[in-house]
Amino acid sequence: MQSLWFYTKPKIKKIGSDKQSNEKVVYLTFDDGPSENTKKIMDILAKYDAKATFFVTGRNQDYNYLIKDAYNAGHTIALHTYS
Repeated sequence: MQSLWFYTKPKIKKIGSDKQSNEKVVYLTFDDGPSENTKKIMDILAKYDAKATFFVTGRNQDYNYLIKDAYNAGHTIALHTYS
């Protein structure tokens, strides 16, 4: 199962600055990977110069090499659970 969460804040504080911004922020997360879809997702994200967090499990070990590929592409990797 893959999830997509949208979160926007009307005012955010930029890191290293005391200035406020009206910039909206979207956080993309993908759960229970890596899977046969992970490479396709990374290609779409690259096309739009977007980053996401990939929550990985211990399943689908044939696709584990994609965890490092996602990390090297600048995405965040997080542990979901083992199963």
